[in-house]
Amino acid sequence: MMKQRIGKMLRKQALSFPRITSDFAGVLCQLSRMASCSIRRESSQIKHLDSRLRGNDNLSNIALIKTALSQPFDKLRTNGKRHHHLNQRFLRGFTLIELLVALVVLVLIAIAGYSGLNTVLHTRDRIAQETRKWQHLSYFFSRLEQDLAQVVSRPVRGTDGFSQAEWLGRTVALEHEAHLTFTRSSMADAALAAPQRIGYRLQNNTISLFRWPFPDQAPNTLPIIYPLLEGVQDFRLRHLDGNRIWHEQWLPAPSTVDKIPAALEVQLTLVSGEKITRVFALQ
Repeated sequence: MMKQRIGKMLRKQALSFPRITSDFAGVLCQLSRMASCSIRRESSQIKHLDSRLRGNDNLSNIALIKTALSQPFDKLRTNGKRHHHLNQRFLRGFTLIELLVALVVLVLIAIAGYSGLNTVLHTRDRIAQETRKWQHLSYFFSRLEQDLAQVVSRPVRGTDGFSQAEWLGRTVALEHEAHLTFTRSSMADAALAAPQRIGYRLQNNTISLFRWPFPDQAPNTLPIIYPLLEGVQDFRLRHLDGNRIWHEQWLPAPSTVDKIPAALEVQLTLVSGEKITRVFALQ
């Protein structure tokens, strides 16, 4: 039985071998056909590319290919040279043109700074000058107001031996005369002192204070002169009488009732152009 089964199996395998062989041969044929098709397709592509290359300039195409391939390396080489050039420039220092440009910028900055500083200094000097001018004006009017507040009605004797009025106002003054002359009482801290004869005069753009040693003057007695206010161009006086009439001069006669005016108007014209007017009440 066993032999019979083995014989049947061998007969079956013998019968199926031709079929397997035929199938294997079919597979080989298909593979050969596929390989031949692939080879033909590759050869056709190579021929097409060769025809395109032959139609153009081969050297130019090769040069273009080399250029395209070498561009990244050229960029790297250029960047390296640039960095090397910058390093050498930093180590070498500034060029002459750069130094000249820096000097020009420095000069412009210095000129601008000097102009600003000069303006500030000029403004400071102008403010200081104006401050001094108004301080001197304030001192002058304060001194005049103090003297006018202590006017006394006392006749005096002049250097010529004749009597003079208590108050004299002149538009034109001779040498050693004042435009405004009057007698005032002694200072508060000198109650026992005699009255003082003083005057105010404009000469050479300066208002000066005249002070005589004594109210009754000896012959050839000269006043002591003290400069009070500089920079005055014009010094005008007006005197108000009892009838409320202003007079340019005050030269009362011996029979005049009003020996001292009721008020005094002082008008100053400075060299800088300002006009200041002050009125002082006397009685």
